[in-house]
Amino acid sequence: MFFKRTFVAVLLGTTMLAGCKGESDDKSSGVPQGTFDALAAKVDQLQSTPETWSATLARLEERIAAAETDAKGFKAMNLEVLVKDVADLKSKMRAVDDNIAALQGLQTRLTALDGKIDKLEKTSLSPEELAKVSGLDDRLKTLGDDLTKAIGTKAELTGLAALDAEVAKLKTDKANAADFGATQKSVDDRLVKLETAAKGSERSVADFQDRLATLEADVETILPEVRKDIAGLTKFVNPLIGSGQVPKSDTGSGEDLLGGFVNPGAKVPFGMVSWGPETDSIPNTWSPRGYHYETNAINGFPMINLNGVGCGTQAPFKVQPVAKATDLNATFSHANETATPGYYRVQFDNGIETELSATTRTGSGKFTFPAGFGALLKFNISNATIDTAARTISASTSGGGFCGSHSYTIYFHAKFDQPFTANSSGSVLTFTPQAGAKTVIGMKAGVSYVSKANAKENLEAESASLTFDQVRKNADDVWNKRLNSIQVTGGSTDDKTKFYTALYHTFFAPSVYNDVNGQYQSFDGKGTIEKVEVGRTHYTTFSSWDSYRSLAPLQALLAPKEASDMAQSLVNDAKQCGGVFPMWVDGNSNSNVMPGDGASIIVAQNYAFGATGFDTAAARQIMLDMALGKKTHCRGVEPLPYVKNYIKHGYLAIGEGPMAYGENTPASNTLEYASTDFAISRFLTALDKKNSQIVAGAITDDAANLLKRSGNWSNHFNPEWQKVTGQPYPQLQPRNADGTWPAYVAALYPNGKKAYREGNAEQYTYMIPHDIRGLFRMLVKDKTSAPDSEADALARLDTFTTHLAGGEKKPYLWVGNEPSFATPFMYNWTSQPYKTQALVRRVLNELFGNNAQGLPGNEDEGALSGWYVWAALGLYPEILAEPGLTLTSPLFSKATIWQDDKLLVKLTASGTPAQYVQNVQLDGKVHDSTWLPIDLAKGPVRLNFELGNKPSCWASSPALKDVPPSFAPDGSQTPLLLPDAKCALP
Repeated sequence: MFFKRTFVAVLLGTTMLAGCKGESDDKSSGVPQGTFDALAAKVDQLQSTPETWSATLARLEERIAAAETDAKGFKAMNLEVLVKDVADLKSKMRAVDDNIAALQGLQTRLTALDGKIDKLEKTSLSPEELAKVSGLDDRLKTLGDDLTKAIGTKAELTGLAALDAEVAKLKTDKANAADFGATQKSVDDRLVKLETAAKGSERSVADFQDRLATLEADVETILPEVRKDIAGLTKFVNPLIGSGQVPKSDTGSGEDLLGGFVNPGAKVPFGMVSWGPETDSIPNTWSPRGYHYETNAINGFPMINLNGVGCGTQAPFKVQPVAKATDLNATFSHANETATPGYYRVQFDNGIETELSATTRTGSGKFTFPAGFGALLKFNISNATIDTAARTISASTSGGGFCGSHSYTIYFHAKFDQPFTANSSGSVLTFTPQAGAKTVIGMKAGVSYVSKANAKENLEAESASLTFDQVRKNADDVWNKRLNSIQVTGGSTDDKTKFYTALYHTFFAPSVYNDVNGQYQSFDGKGTIEKVEVGRTHYTTFSSWDSYRSLAPLQALLAPKEASDMAQSLVNDAKQCGGVFPMWVDGNSNSNVMPGDGASIIVAQNYAFGATGFDTAAARQIMLDMALGKKTHCRGVEPLPYVKNYIKHGYLAIGEGPMAYGENTPASNTLEYASTDFAISRFLTALDKKNSQIVAGAITDDAANLLKRSGNWSNHFNPEWQKVTGQPYPQLQPRNADGTWPAYVAALYPNGKKAYREGNAEQYTYMIPHDIRGLFRMLVKDKTSAPDSEADALARLDTFTTHLAGGEKKPYLWVGNEPSFATPFMYNWTSQPYKTQALVRRVLNELFGNNAQGLPGNEDEGALSGWYVWAALGLYPEILAEPGLTLTSPLFSKATIWQDDKLLVKLTASGTPAQYVQNVQLDGKVHDSTWLPIDLAKGPVRLNFELGNKPSCWASSPALKDVPPSFAPDGSQTPLLLPDAKCALP
């Protein structure tokens, strides 16, 4: 190249010039070559002709000066070219540097991926998943080694420190020709290598990116799915669903099935405060204190309301905005009423507007009075402490009284944003109206079951610094997060509204009982103040008989921390009141309004479905002491009356004991006791396998004994029923203490109130979910010639499910009442599971609606809504305290169930809204069974349903290993019954 030729010429010229100036006498060193040959000849001539020396010397000096100038110019020129080449070199190096940075970025991703794989190796995976993770780990190591080598190779090419030093030297007068030559050669060599490396590194980066992306994608197939909350789910909640009367029985009997009794007030999940409206009662029907959609007058807004239950309470801290002190109820129209999660608004016909919102232990209210109106707030309080300067009032009142239970004192502390005057009792506060304008009164109030001071502390901790709008938004946010526990896709807007409203109601109760400082009233009834363990919450409002079936397992699955604390709360209550679980808990009061030991079942259900963080050893002891009759009472209430007679006879007999609250209904109570026996047995068995708190060897006998007792339901079936005049088939019946049977009554309702609680013989016949095949064998008419036939059970069930809302008086299904909750799924234990699919879909579509009359029975603190949530998902916890679900057709095309941020179930259903299951895949494999065992330690379950419009043979004849469980009293699985024809489709 030109640069090299001129560079060499300059170097040679510079060498000759140095020789000429050296005045050396050694002529044998050789004749110089290059541009200074002529000058050398002139020097020789000058030495031989002194006469011309002076003139020649002058000319020579001129030429030498010119040569020196030329040499400096050549040096400058070539240094400039060299510097440009170095700049070009650095530019190419920057390209390689960029590729190195890209590779280093990949290395960062590789490190993150390594962490993910490391976490996967520490989780519970199947053998197939573990093998896949091991392969991913090997690929990751190979990729990491290759990447490190590539980065090292390219880094070697981009070391510029030595080259920069060489160039710096060339810029000084100390550089010689050899320096220039060496540096230029280094630059040229490096340029060639970099041109090759730059092209290769681009290919290398792309290759590594592809390899890493493939590896990341493969890891994602095993990694847990990340929860991403959906905004605005609260728009699908209609708090007025279930606030009206239930449609009458569909049997034509005209039986009044009462109401849903839902209160649409403001509440956050499990909140102590539930601030909502109280209306007048409905004439000529059972109408407990609370809200009734069919009425048009509101008499106040209590700060604590129960939800969907058949008894009222004393409605503590009811406030009513009025224009004058003598005003009472105010009429309203539902057109002027709004209810959303955490917010309630209504405008009375007189123009006064009330807006309510809530935190866990406080309420925030805004009352707007029309221009020209007086502005007063009336309260039902006593023992008021009024501070008009601070604009506060503290007071107490009576709470409780649920279904005849004892009352208790409850406290509140309220602060207002406007000055007021008060009457002597503090029950009427008068505010100064705004002249010619609306008057707006803001109120914040904290509630406590301990003291006024605690109520104030609750207020200061939760909402003192918040505006009304902030409280409302926070409530909406926390509800939206809860609703994202189950994310559904598909279905109609009404379907989504019914679903998310039901899910919303399942987070109402139990409710928080302790204050922000941890204090709460003991269950001992002596005024003792307890303090909850740090990190826990103590709960009240246990509607045990109602909620143990559907609500408890759902809460345990979705909110195990809260459900664990709920179980611990029951344990604490039992410790404080004689070692016995309470029955129906409101505050620290205990009612025996519904029979049996539902609390033991709740605790066992919570444990089975993942809420295991409580004192299981203490729970075990309480359960056993109650089941064996060693301890019997909690604050005067006996959950298992005559349990010793039950142990003696194997059943509860007619005529033994008083009819207190109508709960001594022996035939149905025997089934309740047997259900409790079974649940405790499963709990003890699970503890024996998993819990080191239990003494080895002690549990097996207790579990086996209680499992045996769980078969006591069969003692209410007369084995000689065929000899009884008028009896058409085997049926649950009351029994005398001596083992004989009272006269058979065909309708079985006239003596129903003496034998069955809130139901009849035919409805309770099916309340045996732990041994369904055992029940179906009991229903076989001809046990001699066809003891294994399922035909009689199927025919009986077909007739029973003709109607869906039978009520107490007719021998048909009554889905709106808890004893019938499990019945629609019983076809799954026969060869015709398609009938469960059709029946459940009928119930979802016909009995539940997006309106005030949209529930088929009492909501019962979320029990009925819990049933809907399960059924809409195509799942149901049929067997008490057994970790598993029975399957039916989902209502939605997709559903994702989360436990906080942990994925539990990923469900898809192609073909919706068709109702018949064609096939199911479980984790990618064919699942020909209606039973889904649950093992929460194994990670998420992936269910894929294919639905169609016609019944199929899916799961009609499962392999023996896939047969749904049915627990015989001896610990075996009750044998299968035989169909008349394999896969008999209509």
